[in-house]
Formats: sequence, structure tokens, C-alpha cells
Amino acid sequence: MKENAVNRDFFIPVEVGREKICISHLQFVDDIVFLGKVEVSNIVFLKRFLVLLELVSGLKINLGKSSIYRQNVDEQSLSSYANILGCNMGTLPFKYMGVRIGNSHRKISDWDYVVRKVRNRLRKWENLKISIGGRLVLINSILSSIPDYLLSIFKAPKNILREIAGLQKHFLWGGGECDSKIA
Repeated sequence: MKENAVNRDFFIPVEVGREKICISHLQFVDDIVFLGKVEVSNIVFLKRFLVLLELVSGLKINLGKSSIYRQNVDEQSLSSYANILGCNMGTLPFKYMGVRIGNSHRKISDWDYVVRKVRNRLRKWENLKISIGGRLVLINSILSSIPDYLLSIFKAPKNILREIAGLQKHFLWGGGECDSKIA
């Protein structure tokens, strides 16, 4: 239904990348993110689409839990669009499926939260007496999986990859952030 609306120019999607790929929505189970050009016709179409979706599916869409986000749109326009849709105004970046949407992921600062997650996990283990084999298992099964999902979507800066690898090496040979010795 949504693809048909895009094909008939009822909804104008955003174009991304050098190839200008059109993206109108991201969907996973019962979550959906609509991506469209900033035009009143898009907002009106979305409102009609959501009402129709409720009628056809029998599901109730909770607009109180829904938000509209802006990029290159003034706050007053966003507020009027939120009123048309009956939803909240959100701020970028926001998380969808564990990924921050709205960051370029090219800057080192965009990856700080991933490094912070690795550090926080290490802090929980630093005072434990764990053998080298146990540390290796923790690195391979848990520490390596923390950035894996994000790395499957975005290319990380080399400095971030070095920092995460350094934290893993330090944990393997030294224990944690406070220089404990090998158990």
C-alpha cells in the first residue's frame, strides 16, 4: 500500500546517497519510520494513511507514543505538522532498533556511546579474577558483539576501531581499566 502511494506520487520519499536511492519507510514488526520530503501534502497523506491503516488492520495507532523529527525544517513548521498528525515533536538523534538515527556516524564523537558501552562492561569485570581463557571468551562473545550491529550498518572511524581493540587487549592482558594483573 505504501509503495503504491510512492509510485503514484501521493507521498514523496527522501533520496539518499550518491545514487539518490528513494527511501519512504523503515519497518520492523510493529514499528515504522516514515521518511519523506517536507511538504504539507506528505503530512496530510501520512494522516490519511494512518487512519486507513487503523480501519483496515483493526489496530489502534498510539500517536501519543509517536513523534515527528526534523532536519532542515523550522520548529514552527514542525509544530504545525505535529498538530496535523496528532503526535509529539522529537529531537535528533533518536534511537531506532538500537541505532542512533540522525548522526552521520563519520565523526568520532558519534561513536562515543559505543566505546562507553564497552568501557562500562569492562568496569563490571575488572575486579574479578578471571583466567586468560575466560577473558578471551568474554571478549569474543560479549565485548566484540557490542559494536557488531552498528558496524554492520556503518563504517567506523579507524580511531574508534583502534580504541575498542585496545580496550579488549588491555582487558585480555591486564584485566580492566585499573591495571590489575593476570589471574
